[in-house]
This record gives sequence, structure tokens and C-alpha cells, in this order.
Amino acid sequence: MVVVNKNNWHWVDKNCEKYAQEYFAENFTNITLENETHEFNITSSQVSGDCDVTQRKGSVRCLFDLILTFAIQARNKGEDSNSESNDIKGDLIIKEFIHDETDFEYEFKNFGSNKSLIQKDLLPLLLPKLAKFQPDLINDHTADVQE
Repeated sequence: MVVVNKNNWHWVDKNCEKYAQEYFAENFTNITLENETHEFNITSSQVSGDCDVTQRKGSVRCLFDLILTFAIQARNKGEDSNSESNDIKGDLIIKEFIHDETDFEYEFKNFGSNKSLIQKDLLPLLLPKLAKFQPDLINDHTADVQE
């Protein structure tokens, strides 16, 4: 069946949940982010929620509302950096990673007294990478929703 959508007038949607899962697995798993004092390893990522690219009247938009979970290992770059006691482990959860938001709520699990370290040092490194998701999503799927 051929769908005629003259001038791209009607809504055309594409479900991109699988793309989101693959994107975060590829770009946010087994990566290292570091600053002057710490090294942060994201060892795994989990994604759930809705992710779509839509088009109407020639305008392409993306809509997503995702729950992101990152398993984090952090290590101080100081003198005893090989010490097991120097390891910091926990999960960073973003419960509402949404297309039209930039101020997210974070849940820090199992970081204990190191929660402030993750907030202060990891988030500024992670947020620019997260900001790339929306333009990448649109760039990779625009052709699929336009004639």
C-alpha cells in the first residue's frame, strides 16, 4: 500500500525506541570521562520509555521521554589510585530524559557519601554527551519520515 502525503501535510511517525537503546549502548557503555582529579567509567547503560521522530507540514520533530540508567565506576587519580578502597560505584538514573527539557532530576544509587562528587564532577562531563542525542536522532531519521 502506498501512502500519499502530498507536501508532507499529514503526520508521519517513526518509533525509534530501538534506535535509542542502540544509541546509548554504543555511545554510553564502556566509556571513560575524566577531569583533573577523577576518572569516571560508565560500564553499562539501560534505556526504557518512548522515542519517536515525527513530521507534519514539512517540519520534523522528535519526541522522547526516556528513563536512563548508567552504572558508574569512579576512581581518584591521586597517589593510591590502584587501591580497591579508592573505587566508587553506583548507578546514576535520569527518570525523565525528555526532548524539551535540559534540567533533569537525577537519582544517585549506592554512591553514599560520594554523591556530591558525582554531581559536581561527572554531570558536567556527561551532559554535553547527552545533549547530542536529540540532533543525532533527528539527523538519522529525517529521511524516514519525509517523502
